[in-house]
Amino acid sequence: MLRVPDNVSLEEASMTEPAAVALHAVRRSQARLGDSVAVFGLGPIGLMVAQWLRALGAAPIVLFDIQPEKLEIARKLGFEHAYDSRSDNPLDVVNRVTGNRGVHVAIEAAGVPQTMRSALEVTRRSGRVVLLGNPAADVTLPAGLISQIMRREVDLLGVWNSDFSVYGDDDDWRTVLAAMSSGTLNLKPLVTHRVPLNQGIAALEMMRTQSEFFNKVLIHPNP
Repeated sequence: MLRVPDNVSLEEASMTEPAAVALHAVRRSQARLGDSVAVFGLGPIGLMVAQWLRALGAAPIVLFDIQPEKLEIARKLGFEHAYDSRSDNPLDVVNRVTGNRGVHVAIEAAGVPQTMRSALEVTRRSGRVVLLGNPAADVTLPAGLISQIMRREVDLLGVWNSDFSVYGDDDDWRTVLAAMSSGTLNLKPLVTHRVPLNQGIAALEMMRTQSEFFNKVLIHPNP
């Protein structure tokens, strides 16, 4: 059991698990102060990843998605380099932002073939690519891209879930709650829906069919 800090709302605390997953991915990436990073996929976890990277002092942080609403949330959170990858080619954007050097770290948080390929394309020599998004389909890599990865000696890192310790160590979950308490993480703008429990099934159906835009959906007990 973890105590929620007094200044952290229950809404914020309910997002501890995905925020811990995001932190775990960033820790796995070994991103450091001044590292350039590209994040592909701006769902709740992708936006949490971006905030963790900013807290570490990574810069520039270049974000990509195909939904204007998610890009707008990113900009409201203070991320100026947020691009629609349908109209802005990620490799061209990264080359422009980094002076043709590529990023130190690319984090793939969408789980689709194109963003996985893009993450590999934009990473510089000796850089690192973190696979965070659950894969939606098989990924086929062109031989030329595989050759580039080999020549650039890019590290490909898998990540799964987060670290939690029942013994009270400095794990991902405790770090998340401390970051919420200090204001390092700003999670409320990620919430697009607050749904009472008796409308939970309808909310899940909306998410399944994607009948409207959503980012983070919170289901509350009935009043």
